[in-house]
Amino acid sequence: MPFRTISINALAVGLCSLIPLPFVDEWVRKHMMKGGYLAIGDQLGVTLEPTALETLARSHQSMVWGCVNGVVIWPVKKLFKTIFFVLLIKDAGDWAAEAALRGAMLRKAIGRGLLPTQPEAVREAMELAWKEKGRSPLRPLLMRKPDAPLNWKTSNRWPHRLVARLAQHAGGVEVLEAFHERMGDIERGKLTGPEPKQITAQPAGEGAAGEGAALETAPEPAQEIGTETL
Repeated sequence: MPFRTISINALAVGLCSLIPLPFVDEWVRKHMMKGGYLAIGDQLGVTLEPTALETLARSHQSMVWGCVNGVVIWPVKKLFKTIFFVLLIKDAGDWAAEAALRGAMLRKAIGRGLLPTQPEAVREAMELAWKEKGRSPLRPLLMRKPDAPLNWKTSNRWPHRLVARLAQHAGGVEVLEAFHERMGDIERGKLTGPEPKQITAQPAGEGAAGEGAALETAPEPAQEIGTETL
């Protein structure tokens, strides 16, 4: 798959941080993520249903923080434009790196046959891998610590090289390795996403209330599929 699909979408996701309207930036970012995932799936011959796209692109930031950011923090940002402009640029870089790595994780999940059948489990694996190993790409740059190269095949155009560099400094190699382990957990049935809803069957007759058996839907059997690299 051409890397430009991931890099262009990642840049678009990152630039959403510069939208000067609270809540609108999150809405646009979510639709950018869904469009990028759909394009990746199409290029790999996998059709992702709208419900799967909605699950995969769901924001990991809480609505409470979004309200606080929009109502309280945003007016303060307007008073300190210079300081917060730097923070917005950092936020844009963080989102670009994360979007690129999530696109790479999505591609690997499709290659392992986990999509489109298990979007909840794949999203959970993405979240765990990012929380365990992901970081701001500016941190190693400021600390001048070298990062393991991703070795992505990119063009010589600066947007593609910029996104690849951001993803590398965001802990790209470690994030993808952690996601690889989580995919193994999915195939072994150890990671299935949110717990399935329980359905209580109540037998007919008096005095039977509360004595129904709870039925749980069993997870899909694990499927061993070969790995592939980006």
